Amino acid sequence: MSNFTTSKLENVERIPALTDNKGEEPFLLRKATAQDIPYLIQLSNKEKVKPYNEVGLYHGPEYWQWTVCDIFDIVPEEERNQLGFWGIRYTQIVVDRATGQDVGFTVVSDHFGMKLEVLALEDTVILKDALYPILRQLVAHRKKHLEVLKELVPANESAKINTTSFPMLLQIHPDHLAAQLLGPLITPLQNGPEFRYFVRIHDYPRFIDLIAPELEKRLARSPMTGTTGRLRLDFYRKVEGNSAKGLEIVLEKGQDRQNQCLGQPRS
Repeated sequence: MSNFTTSKLENVERIPALTDNKGEEPFLLRKATAQDIPYLIQLSNKEKVKPYNEVGLYHGPEYWQWTVCDIFDIVPEEERNQLGFWGIRYTQIVVDRATGQDVGFTVVSDHFGMKLEVLALEDTVILKDALYPILRQLVAHRKKHLEVLKELVPANESAKINTTSFPMLLQIHPDHLAAQLLGPLITPLQNGPEFRYFVRIHDYPRFIDLIAPELEKRLARSPMTGTTGRLRLDFYRKVEGNSAKGLEIVLEKGQDRQNQCLGQPRS
């Protein structure tokens, strides 16, 4: 189980302002496009993502195609503004101003407030040099979005939107270097992680076969030890990873003997 949690920066105004470099950020952000998908795949492999995401979640071509391209085709910009999110997760490429080279990416969600989901950088980048420039630009983007949203909602709702001071959530391990750099600016949330993963399973019967030893161990320690019978799961309709609308798991004396797709898919 992952140990990393969500930390909260109570007010983005606490992020230090740019005071040198002639007023120019050393690292820039630009919106990711379809041409960036191979780079995103390359940089989101397990080894690259692990320092930021302890479970080593792998984002493949389908994920990036959806979040970078497809969501913007399906949900019109006006509707995204009204719903209050940037395509669920908004992906931007980190660019080194001095060289013009792509050196990482960041993913921010804006569904229930601003949350930094992922920050992945090339090994050549020193995090302490890039962290504040990236955060400042993410905040500027968020402020611009809030200003647009403020114009779209009714006056009584508009008054509640603060376009200057608001919190930011950061989905990082408490021992991560970013947490250490931010130090007293952030506070770990006390109620546990404020996020959940949606895991897409490509083949349900094979998945059950894979985890059967662990399931059998847990069953043996439960009041249902030694159970013989059939467990039928109804997914209501066909889901990805299953060729039908449900799954049947056959148990014999507490051991998984067979599992198979169940029934015909519903439309």
